[in-house]
Amino acid sequence: MQTLNKRNKKRAILFIIKILIIASCFYFLSTIVLASAEKIMTMPKIADTPIDTTTLEKFKHMLAEIKQKVQSNIPLTESDRRFFDSFYPTAFIADQSLKSRIQEKNARLRSFSFSLVRDFPVINNIFEEGDGLLAHGSRSLADIFNIFVDGTFCSRSYGSLVDGPSSYSSGNTGPYFVILDNEFLSRDQTAGGVFNIPGRYHVAYLVPTEDDKLILMQLINRAQEQSFINTKDANSLKNKLLTFDQLWSIILQHKKLKGEDPITGHKLKEYIL
Repeated sequence: MQTLNKRNKKRAILFIIKILIIASCFYFLSTIVLASAEKIMTMPKIADTPIDTTTLEKFKHMLAEIKQKVQSNIPLTESDRRFFDSFYPTAFIADQSLKSRIQEKNARLRSFSFSLVRDFPVINNIFEEGDGLLAHGSRSLADIFNIFVDGTFCSRSYGSLVDGPSSYSSGNTGPYFVILDNEFLSRDQTAGGVFNIPGRYHVAYLVPTEDDKLILMQLINRAQEQSFINTKDANSLKNKLLTFDQLWSIILQHKKLKGEDPITGHKLKEYIL
């Protein structure tokens, strides 16, 4: 009987030790998780942190290297592509009201209540005539601005400017679009790699409203002041900015002049350059 009691006591002690070890491990892991979460929550976002002069110069140097590759048809590396996502426009904007407008627009576009065709009815008209327009879509003003600064973008995601599956259309990827020269597909699809679509094939930058256009113009001006974009490129980018209403007016003008001949990105250049 005594031997049995000793065994039970030993088992009880071992059980208690196991419980203590498990509890200690759980406490240790939970402390690490909470500390990491607190660090993430308190970490300053690049969008809220002004870029210092050293970082600006570093960005300029990296951009110069990337643009040289684009001009020389040299394929971009994975590091180059990651850099595209690291440059956020509000990081060097001093105007707080402009920052707020950009953040509000991005938040609205990410909401479940956003509907491109409901919020911007004119896009339905464009979709009906957009089969000949090749475009790349984005949900972010920041993405479009990054394309301005980089002078290119890397993506397989482009298609006709119609409402349909993303396998052949870009309509459901907006509301911001880069309209491409259709000659990109036939003449120079492999230039700089399939993923790299350089600025020489960007015919227009399509945005929903005049307010979106104004914000991008202000961003272009700021980038020009910081020497990320030269004067010639800045003027070219501004000329290529079109609202939905402006594009629809051009399409109607084209139909009046050319009848049923569909408008393409290559033909669109005649109306905006």
